[in-house]
Amino acid sequence: MKNWIKPNGALLSMIVLAWLPGRVLSAAPPATAPATRSETQPAGPEVERIILHPSATTQPALQYKLLPDPLDETPGNAAMLYATAVDLLPTAPPGKPLEELWERVDDTPFVDALSPEQLAHDAKTEAILQKCAEALRRVDAAARCQDVDWDAALRELGFDATMSYLNHLRHFANILRLKYRFQMARGDLSGALRSMQTSFSMAVQLNRRPVLVEGLVAAGVSELVLDRGVEEWVGLDHSPNLYWALSSLPRPYFNYPAMAHTEQAAIYFQFPALRAAARGEELSAEQWRQIMLELMRLNVGYEPVASRPPDLGIWLNQVVASALPKSREYLLSIGTPKEKLPGIAPEQAVGVYFFHEYRVASDEIWKAWELPYLQSIELMRGADERFGAKRVNDNPFLGGVVWLNIWRAKFHFTHLDRRVAMYRTLEALRNHLALHGGLPDRLDEITDVPVPIDPFTDKPFSYRREGRTAVLEALASNVANPSTGQRFEITVAK
Repeated sequence: MKNWIKPNGALLSMIVLAWLPGRVLSAAPPATAPATRSETQPAGPEVERIILHPSATTQPALQYKLLPDPLDETPGNAAMLYATAVDLLPTAPPGKPLEELWERVDDTPFVDALSPEQLAHDAKTEAILQKCAEALRRVDAAARCQDVDWDAALRELGFDATMSYLNHLRHFANILRLKYRFQMARGDLSGALRSMQTSFSMAVQLNRRPVLVEGLVAAGVSELVLDRGVEEWVGLDHSPNLYWALSSLPRPYFNYPAMAHTEQAAIYFQFPALRAAARGEELSAEQWRQIMLELMRLNVGYEPVASRPPDLGIWLNQVVASALPKSREYLLSIGTPKEKLPGIAPEQAVGVYFFHEYRVASDEIWKAWELPYLQSIELMRGADERFGAKRVNDNPFLGGVVWLNIWRAKFHFTHLDRRVAMYRTLEALRNHLALHGGLPDRLDEITDVPVPIDPFTDKPFSYRREGRTAVLEALASNVANPSTGQRFEITVAK
């Protein structure tokens, strides 16, 4: 199937981070009402124009949900159903790949450029959904399973663990995007809500095991359904208010402590001998050499170095020779008798030093991970800049397979929390409009429901009235491109 791969976890982390410029999985904007974006945006917050219709919160408050009702859950392992759904996706005749189908599903010009009116009568879209109907039925059932075990063998295989299911879920998320937009365009709001529940549930199921790459894909799936599903829902006439449904999504969306613990343990899954080294036990020169060679093999392709010899063994010999003086200084600093240094093989001395340097760097980079965003981001970026200069040229432990720019992941996770808060605020405005007949002049005038704050700043979102239009705005983080901010220009339906 087109572009379906079986990457290892480290490679997929690099790919997913490259997918995330602020819009995840799908960067192109929808073209028309109920919410529109300019095709060419100036540097600065992204402008999204939306028409709001009055819509009060519902009674019961949780009448509508964005995650499946627990009463609808069934026993079973969701991962197995997702796997069978992959096999049920349509195949092409020999020699004729389904390029039109996958381009239409995965490339946003085919999906998001269609207005709701165009989409409602688009025969090709309907045909694609019919071809994928049986697979989507399995996905729907998988999203409502009580359990999920992805069985990627991380503990057994470490960085070599394959996670092809992540790529499969990306395809399912894009097919579902086509489905819930099509359903809303045809007025099937209950069907669209169920399809959005399926997408959100896929993301939550990926959160069951706290691994960074799975969290990044979960963020992509969730942001896709927020910006392509919830946003259109909010702009529809007569659509129920989702304020409390959005409030019921997990917050924070990710298990930060468990994710950090798993990521820091990954190198020990890959190299069990390092567990003994971390306890102070001695590894042989050959053990250190094999660990460093394997790290170099894994790092090839992540951080290419023009001056690197083609043979990894020759490259390692050069790295060891360059680091040996500092390594011996380190051994002396931890109490190794000077007279014993000549008897310690170079690979052993350098391996001990490199591993110590990795442990210091890893702790410095991860120590602020669980802090609030404003407190954590500068600390993580600073640590990455200090140790990133060394990287694979000087110490193979510091290559891309050991950690990535995790501050970027923290940014994208917080960006998702912000999007949820923005849509909750829009729904709070729709509720105020229904109860009081107009938009407020200030957000603090909204008293019927709590108004969310911006998780990037821990302050209220910027909001102001400009004549008949209101502007709800969230500026970009201080470490992000200005275009990753958001600005809603709001008008009220006549």
